[in-house]
Amino acid sequence: MIVYAIYKFLNKNKLLLVLSFIFIVFLPIAFDSSSGTRVYRNAIMAPMIIIMLSMLFIFILNSLNDTDNKRLLILSILLGLIFTFNFYIKEDGILTLPILLVSIFALIVFHCYKFRSKINFKYLLILIIPILIFGVSTLAYKEVNMHYFGIDEINTRTDGELGEFWQILLKIDDNNKTNKIWVPFSTIEKAWNASPTLQSRPDLLEKWLHSTWANGNMVQNPIPGDHVSWSLRDSLNEAGLFNNEKQADDFFKKVNSELNTAFDNGSLNKSDKIFITSNANGKSINEILNLKPYISSGIKSCIFYKDITIESVPISDSSQVITNNNTKHTEKVLNEKLVTAEDLNKPTFAENLSLKLMKLDIKFYQIISYLVVVLSCISFIYSVFIQFKNNFKNRKINAIIGFEFLLLATFLLEIFAIGWFCSWIDINSGPMKFYTVACQGIFALFEVISICGAISIYKKNSNKNFTIRDYIFSIGKD
Repeated sequence: MIVYAIYKFLNKNKLLLVLSFIFIVFLPIAFDSSSGTRVYRNAIMAPMIIIMLSMLFIFILNSLNDTDNKRLLILSILLGLIFTFNFYIKEDGILTLPILLVSIFALIVFHCYKFRSKINFKYLLILIIPILIFGVSTLAYKEVNMHYFGIDEINTRTDGELGEFWQILLKIDDNNKTNKIWVPFSTIEKAWNASPTLQSRPDLLEKWLHSTWANGNMVQNPIPGDHVSWSLRDSLNEAGLFNNEKQADDFFKKVNSELNTAFDNGSLNKSDKIFITSNANGKSINEILNLKPYISSGIKSCIFYKDITIESVPISDSSQVITNNNTKHTEKVLNEKLVTAEDLNKPTFAENLSLKLMKLDIKFYQIISYLVVVLSCISFIYSVFIQFKNNFKNRKINAIIGFEFLLLATFLLEIFAIGWFCSWIDINSGPMKFYTVACQGIFALFEVISICGAISIYKKNSNKNFTIRDYIFSIGKD
């Protein structure tokens, strides 16, 4: 899809189109054991973010090309459906919402400014259809959940009354909180002391204290990160308060009202730390500065393809040993070679040709990554410089540069937000590679569009017969 966009709007050079296609299709994340070849959770994310952003790019350029309303309407509907699907397959789908909203807002502003004497309201309606589809789909999603579960929420772990209770626990001021332990048992006790409804269920507190997530004692073994919210659901179930979603929602509606009152009257104090989301812990300035290793890890993984790996031996960790009839199915879904107890000392996973080719692909991308990153950044700067010299007269080039900027901003936003969330996890376990799987696709699009866009600009501003070699060796001369 992105190759079609390049052919349609940027450059019809066949070599450039082939290289762009190959570069996107064979991105290393496609072969990583915990990402591209792992059916559960990750495999679909990178392809879908590439498809969604490519569709948005085509939609933007078609909008500026004064495309007839019928064609633009079809593109608008497709974009709305693709964006909605992409939004809900990602836990951090909210991070892709700004690029859609900013793009559509910019198109509306441009149209209203250019045609201020004769605004085409039908055209403006078509522009906002992706947002309308997303909104209607979300309402429909909630209605389905209301029908089957009795509650009109998408995710009751982080939304609804149960989600709000988790958010309140994160906000409660407690000196025992650390970057790793978001909600210690002392925080839970503070909430209990402030809520008569919670106090009426001492069995829930007991179940939570002795949760298996804490190896039987949350005081001695604090539960790290957001795992506390998962342990709560198990404890509610054990205490008979989670027979259905509505039961838990009704219970915590009373609890949340009492806790918010406690905040208002001073019985509970709110943390003065910085929060970028209601579902992650707050951080001080120093703690934010300490995110540097995580952000660096995410960037290296996404643009230099560091730590992209293919497992070539059976997983022998005791936590992966299973002996039931679901072993083969589980292996396919997780893309991990599980072993039974009697096979622990018998590795049999031999490297085949396809595995060797995948490893060669990863190695090749790692080698060329520095050149591609530098070339794409220089191309972006070059495009901005040329447009500046031309007083930003070409609206198509302005849109391309603006989209490149939005891609960069989305990439950095996701890396920062995911680094914030993952900072409780040991960085050596590779959390950033696992959770930033979509970011590699975002930056790859930036690389392809910025280089192809700059080449297109160079071709238009050059009197010579164009070749890619001419562009590469003359970037710094303009």
